[in-house]
Amino acid sequence: MPSLDIEQVGISLSILGFYIVGFGLISFVVKERLYIGEPLVALLFGIVTGPIALKWLDPYSWTHSRASHDELTFQLTRIVIGIQLVFAGIALPHKYPKKEWKSLLFLCGPVMLVMYIVTSLLIWGMIPGLKLE
Repeated sequence: MPSLDIEQVGISLSILGFYIVGFGLISFVVKERLYIGEPLVALLFGIVTGPIALKWLDPYSWTHSRASHDELTFQLTRIVIGIQLVFAGIALPHKYPKKEWKSLLFLCGPVMLVMYIVTSLLIWGMIPGLKLE
């Protein structure tokens, strides 16, 4: 597990809160009048506040080695995917699983298994010397 500096985490959470509140205030103008999507605004905000421009957020300073960077990236990715899955589940209608149980079972069973195998084989084929452990 990577060791994090509490001050950096506090700064990161403050910037994230600022972004959420600020974007909430201007989201109508951005989406309806400027015809710019939310992902583009989030990307630009990340570039401006990140280590490239203002250097407010510098995740490379949170850890001390390359292995810790990889572990930090992995853990942050898990958090983001978990949040996205919760939001997707909340957005579904209440009766959707009961109505579409056959298609959900088919997609979550054999289709997901085939996608996993194909993706794994592609990664294994593209990265020379990758050992299966």
